[in-house]
Amino acid sequence: ILVLPVEIAIPKPPTATNGLVERFKGRNSEVLAGHNCGVRQDLTMMLKRYCHLYITRHIPQKALYQRTPIQVLKNCQQSHPQVFI
Repeated sequence: ILVLPVEIAIPKPPTATNGLVERFKGRNSEVLAGHNCGVRQDLTMMLKRYCHLYITRHIPQKALYQRTPIQVLKNCQQSHPQVFI
């Protein structure tokens, strides 16, 4: 009987993340680069406010021609009220 060494290759898990997460991280970097916070509390408050605005969709989006998603929905509701019954 001939025994040959066998190597088992275990694949690494993919490191790709969600696009939404990547955009959020990129926007956080932009916000931090544009503001000078002297105290840790100021930084914490600024990040909490930004997260609230980002999560509730109150930040203008480039894909929506610099309008917020809420503005787009309100405009759509006014122009097509039959869809929002």
